[in-house]
Formats: sequence, structure tokens, C-alpha cells
Amino acid sequence: RAGDAWEDEGSTHSASIIPCENGHEVRVTVGLEGEASPVGLLRHPVEGDAAAREAAYEDTSDEGVKRLRDAGAVITAIHIEDRTDEWLDSTDLDLIEICNLHILLAPNIRGEVGLDPGAAAAAFAGWVFDLDNYPKTSDLVFLEFHQRVPYYMERWDRQLGLRMIGGFAGNDAHQNVMQSPMADGERPDSYRRMMKWYVNHLLVVSRTAAAAGEAFGAGRLYQVFEVLGTPADFDFRAEQGDSVFEMGEVVPAGAPVTFRAPVPQVLGVSPGTDAVRMVLFKITATEVEVVYDGAGPLEHENAAPGRYRIEVFMTPKHLQPFLRRDADRLIKELPWIYSNPIEVQ
Repeated sequence: RAGDAWEDEGSTHSASIIPCENGHEVRVTVGLEGEASPVGLLRHPVEGDAAAREAAYEDTSDEGVKRLRDAGAVITAIHIEDRTDEWLDSTDLDLIEICNLHILLAPNIRGEVGLDPGAAAAAFAGWVFDLDNYPKTSDLVFLEFHQRVPYYMERWDRQLGLRMIGGFAGNDAHQNVMQSPMADGERPDSYRRMMKWYVNHLLVVSRTAAAAGEAFGAGRLYQVFEVLGTPADFDFRAEQGDSVFEMGEVVPAGAPVTFRAPVPQVLGVSPGTDAVRMVLFKITATEVEVVYDGAGPLEHENAAPGRYRIEVFMTPKHLQPFLRRDADRLIKELPWIYSNPIEVQ
């Protein structure tokens, strides 16, 4: 539309750039939800009519995945509650979805993954239908149903026992469920509200779609439940001598390896306000082991071979002034950050 611009890779459009009034730029790339859900496409994987293209997008054989990658795509699996272990094991994937908003909200899907089917809807109801008794900081309704979903994390760890594979957060923001406004005057399921609840942070070398795609495909990203606060300084890394390895990378066998992660702080909040706990997991073909669980900073020396990732939990005490009478109930330890793995050979 008027005012937008193209970002190109060579002679190919790689993204549409949408400028915001405050100077921020949003880049929109092409992907789809399907058998293998490709992200960052530069073109269709095949030429031909709609039927030929549809067949190509549904082809998750090794040849089909290669065609998608040749078209610029990162290959992901979304909604893994609909996938068998056999399909996940046999498909050449770059990343799998490890959290999604519909898991936390939809009663039928909550039931599939072992959660109380109606609990989220019941908790949400007061914020929508009893406006006088709930805070106008309506984005914080997320605290009512936010939790770690073991089903997703266990299936990711199973994949990490077989191969190095990244994880990412999907949001499923649809804005088509609830229209009654909340206390802030905005509908409960607005895009702005839902897409603020949690996001993927990519570690990029430049602010371009190409750099974002490269970081995403390499697993150089982490997931943040932003409604709790933006981490100002999250850094999970492995050190081997003078070499530093980022998320998504593989540390070769040889010299000793140390994992480090400073305690992240919320941007704009005084250090020490919130209680933070960091958990380091080691995943091998035979077990998932917690090798560190504490307040941090994390330092794990002489790391044995395996794939390592961390989960950061926070008790968001800085949100207390915004929750009024609900603070005692809602301010509790909650997931804040999920890292991507680093492998030690």
C-alpha cells in the first residue's frame, strides 16, 4: 500500500517494509500453514497451476523439503499436537513450534495436551464481563492462563534426543473470537494484544528480512513471554577456550566447555525487583537431565556431550501496582524465556 517499500535479495522481493509513525519498521515475509510450514519464501517451489503448487507445498518428502528450501524457506512444524512422533522423526525440519496461544486458550486443544479444558475460558470471563472489578491493564489477563505446557516441552526434548532442532513460539493471533471490549476499550483478541503476549527474539547481524531468515533457520533465537517484561540482557552461550558458541551452534569435541548465562533483568525495572530462576537442561538420546536450577548467574563447567537449553522463570513483582486486588493471586512464578539449544559433541 502507499508508503510501504520492498526489501530485495538480488532481483527478488524478500519482504514488504511497513513504516510506523514512530519510525519503527515492520517486515512482512511469505509463509504458509501446511504439512511442512515454510517461512520466508522468495518464490513458489514449483511452476505450474494452483494444483501443482498445492501438491508441492504438501510434499514433505526429502525432495519436497529441498524444493521448499531452494525457494528460500525455513522448514517448520506447527501445531505438533496434530503430529505423530513418527512424522516428526522422519521429516527434515529446521524448527518445531514449542508454544502456541491456542494451546493455552482453546478448550478442545487444552484437553488434548493434558490441561483443564475450561479453565482458561473461565478465568478470562471476569475480565470481559465484570469490567468494574478488573484492572484496565487488560493485557495482563494473560497471567490468568499462562503456564509451562509440559506436553510441548517434552516432545521438543524427544526430538532433541534424536537431532539438533530449534524451537519457536507461534501465536495464532486471529482476532475473530471475541468482540466485547475489555476495560481498556479494546477487544480481547486484538492483534496488538495477542502479539504482545509473547514473541521470538532473533539474534541478527542486520535489521533485514534476509538476516532474520538466516538467524531463524540457524536456531539463533529465543522465546520471550513479553507481557512479563522485555529482557534487557539475555545471553545464553557456551565457551570453549577463546571461542564462544551461540544458540543453534555445535561445540566440537576437544577442550572443556562451560555454559554461561547472566541473570536477565526486565528493561526499565530496577535489578532485583523480580525473583528469577534459571533451569539448564541436558538432553541426550537416553535422558533429559536438569544440570542447573537456581537464581543464577548460570555457570556450568565441563559440560558433557548433549544438547543444552535453558528455561527462565520469573515472579513478576513489578506488575503488582497494575493488578490491584488480583496481585496476590496472579503474581507467581511463571515462564519468561525459553532458549534454543547448544550442542556439545
